[in-house]
Amino acid sequence: MSLHYTPQKNSLPSSDSPYLVHTEHSGIVEPEQFVDIMAGAHSTLTKPDIAAGQELMNTELVKLLADGKFVKLGFGALYVCAAGKLDSLDQAFSPGSADGSHTLSIHFRVDRDFEAAVCSKVVVERGPRYDRNAPFINAVIGVKSESAAGAAPGEFVRVEGQRLKFDRSVAAEGLFFIDGAETKAVQYASITPSLVIAQVPPDLKPGNYVVVLRSSQGRKDLHEGRLEKTFTIA
Repeated sequence: MSLHYTPQKNSLPSSDSPYLVHTEHSGIVEPEQFVDIMAGAHSTLTKPDIAAGQELMNTELVKLLADGKFVKLGFGALYVCAAGKLDSLDQAFSPGSADGSHTLSIHFRVDRDFEAAVCSKVVVERGPRYDRNAPFINAVIGVKSESAAGAAPGEFVRVEGQRLKFDRSVAAEGLFFIDGAETKAVQYASITPSLVIAQVPPDLKPGNYVVVLRSSQGRKDLHEGRLEKTFTIA
């Protein structure tokens, strides 16, 4: 398994990057599953032993943290933090007050060596995009050659997928072939949500291209879909 990431359009005013990395985890391990995993990995501790140890640890952690202790656990540390604003030196700290200005929360500080050990073993892969407004390109097929691997300059291609419809009168929307520079298809025989038939620009040079379709989908922001594999123009 691996840790997946996807690029997401940046809407944060504090950053000028057009995209930010979004993390997607490969699954959730519930407490009972974790006990099973530990029991299966150790030959002397049974599942009841491990479960009882976890319950004991939780009970003692509540006591220690409530007592204001900074508790080190080997892989990190737990501690309680008080937060809020005071109008005077004599104002009492009142967590749980009606206005919610004073709070108590548990914080976790990971051990640096443990963090380094985990991160050194993480396998990172780019995951599929799940932007519900973005075009999705399933396949690009040469109409004449019936090839999904490529097409010739000037040949028409079928772009199959979802949410493919765009406004051809908008310069930023349409089908693009990218190899560092971008070349937009100009001639279209069909533009529907599931099928776009477009002509490969006749002057497009031979090479491997990323095929991109951009559309606002009738909304303010521009959305983009990409064919996962490169498309060969030859």
